[in-house]
Amino acid sequence: MRKKLLTMSLAVALCMAGLTACGQTEEPTTESTTEATTEAAADDTTEATASDSDSESSDKVVEGKKIETQLVTVTYDDKVWEYDEENATDTEDKTNLKFKIMDGEDVACQVEVYAGITDCLSFRDNLFEYGIDEKEYADGKVETTNVGGVDCIKYESGTTRIFQGRDVAAGETVFVKATYDCDNENVQALIDGVEYKITDVGNTDYPWYWEGEPYDTDSTTNTVGDLTLTTNFQKMDEPFITHETFNQEIAVTDSKVYILENDYIRAYDLAETGLSFNAEYELDGKYSSMNSTDDGRIFLSSNGKDLIEWKDGETVTTYTGAKKEYDISPDGTWGVGYFVSPDDCEIINLSSDGTFTSSPVTFSDIKSISQVNLSNDKIFVCGSPSDESLDASSIVAVYNKDGSLNTILTISKDEESVGVGSVTYVVDAPNGYFAMDGNMRTTPYWSKDGTYQGRLEDSDLFGTNYPWFSSSTYHNGSLYTVMTEQRADKSAKEVLVFQINGF
Repeated sequence: MRKKLLTMSLAVALCMAGLTACGQTEEPTTESTTEATTEAAADDTTEATASDSDSESSDKVVEGKKIETQLVTVTYDDKVWEYDEENATDTEDKTNLKFKIMDGEDVACQVEVYAGITDCLSFRDNLFEYGIDEKEYADGKVETTNVGGVDCIKYESGTTRIFQGRDVAAGETVFVKATYDCDNENVQALIDGVEYKITDVGNTDYPWYWEGEPYDTDSTTNTVGDLTLTTNFQKMDEPFITHETFNQEIAVTDSKVYILENDYIRAYDLAETGLSFNAEYELDGKYSSMNSTDDGRIFLSSNGKDLIEWKDGETVTTYTGAKKEYDISPDGTWGVGYFVSPDDCEIINLSSDGTFTSSPVTFSDIKSISQVNLSNDKIFVCGSPSDESLDASSIVAVYNKDGSLNTILTISKDEESVGVGSVTYVVDAPNGYFAMDGNMRTTPYWSKDGTYQGRLEDSDLFGTNYPWFSSSTYHNGSLYTVMTEQRADKSAKEVLVFQINGF
C-alpha cells in the first residue's frame, strides 16, 4: 500500500468524530481529541509521586498533584501547569485531559492526554496520516516509545509532538499531544507523570487490510423511469485501499481509467475482467478536480493552481491564470470555474495553445455551491437553493451553456420522505437527468422538464452498504463512477469503480 506524503492537516488527523449525513451515521473513523464536556475528571488534591519505571523516555521522578480518572492517572506540577478542569472528560470509555503553561495571556505549552475504549479504525487512520506503513507497524518494524505503560509511535510536525499507541487486548487507544514549545523540560516531566490503566478484556481488532476480504459483487439490472440500467463492477487486479472517504476523481478514455486521489493518479487498463493496474503518477501538489474529454484528453484543476492538461505523468498545456476548480465539457472546448459562492464563478473558453477567455457568471438560484459538472451544452450546479419556498435543503439547478436557467431538479416531500442530499454528478441522458447523490446514497432520475421519475438505492445498483459517491464521468454512452466503501469485515476502506449502461 502506498505511503501517504506527510502533508496532512493536524486538525484533520486528530479529528476523531464519526461522520453523520442525513440521519445516517457512518462507522467512526476518528475520535475527538478536543471534545469539551462539563463532566470533569476527579481532581485529587493530595500530593503524589509517579516514577518512570514504565517509560523509556526519561528516568525522572515526578512530584505534584495527582488526577485520577477511570482510564489514566496524571501526576503533574500544579505550580507550573494549569489544569483545564472545566473541559475535562472522564467516563468509563473515554478520558480527555488538557494542561497549559501560560505566558501572560498566551499559551506557552499545552499537553493533551487521551485514552479511549474504541475500535482500531481511528488508530489505523492516524498511522496512515502520520506516514507510517501499516504492515511495517503490524510486523513490529516501527520504532515505539513507552508512554504511561503503552508502546507509542512518535509523530512530529512543526510545533506539535504526538505519542499514540494502542493496546489491542484492552481495545484501548491512547495518545499524548504536546503543542507550542514541545522541548520545554516541563512537557517531558508531565508526560513522565502519565500512567494509563490497561485492562485486558480479550478484545481482538479488525483484520488488517491485507488480511481482510476484498469487495466483490455480481452485475445487476434495475429499472427507474424509462431507464433499464445494467451495472458492472470493474474489479481491480489489486484492491485500491484508501483512508480518504471523499477525495477521489475519475477520468476515462477508450483504453484506460484514471483515479485521482489528492496528489497522485493511478492508471488502470480497461480489460474484460475489470481493471488492470498500469502505473501510478505523483503530481506536483494536490488537485481536487479531474476531467476527461471525448477525444482522450485529461484536465486537472484546484483552487489556487493553474488549470493544466495532463497526460501520463506530464503536463501537456498550462492555462496560466485559470486558478479555480474547473469542470470541463466533454468536448474539451469550455469549462466552468467555481467556488462555494455562486457569485465567484466564470465560464472559460479553451484554446489548445494554453490561452483562454473567461467571463463571469452568477448562478443565482444556488445559495451555496457543492458541485458543478457539465455536458456539452448544459451546466449542472448542485447545492443549497436561494429560493426558500422550494422547501429543500439541496437542489440541482440546470443551466444552459450561456448561464441562463433551464430547469430546477428537486424532490418534494410528497414524492419521497427524503429530498436531494449532495449530488456529485448528473448524467445528461437522452430522455432525462440521472444523478449520483452521495449524501443519500441514491440515484434520482428526472425527465428533461424536471419531473421526478424515481430513484434507485446504492444497494440495488452496486450491492454496497454505505458508500460515498466520490465522482463520475460519462464516456461513450456509459457512466463510470468511483466510490469508497468500507469492507464488511472493516479491514479496510476500498476505492471501487462501476460501469452503468442503459442510457
